[in-house]
Amino acid sequence: MNTAKAKVYVAFDGGLESLCALIEKVVAVPKFYFKSDYEYPHQVTAMCECLGFELWIKESDKKECFNYSFKFESSVSVDDFDKEQCHDISIWFAKHLNIVSDLKVII
Repeated sequence: MNTAKAKVYVAFDGGLESLCALIEKVVAVPKFYFKSDYEYPHQVTAMCECLGFELWIKESDKKECFNYSFKFESSVSVDDFDKEQCHDISIWFAKHLNIVSDLKVII
């Protein structure tokens, strides 16, 4: 069985909730729910599950001018993930997200 993952960085002027609402609409995923980290600095992460994938969006300062990271992975256990062939589709996902949403996206 093959699995997939992607991680992209998004430039967005609004808040996390607004970005999630946009993603829900243009990518056609269920509503995100929001959860705070237990450890300092207690960053809020938006999460969603869809068609065997887990999705996470959170604020990020790792790429200049790109203030959010958007990551998803196949929903498999850690043990299975090592056995499976995992494909990184970040380049495709960045292009797709840019086309359907007009967001600035990089990998």
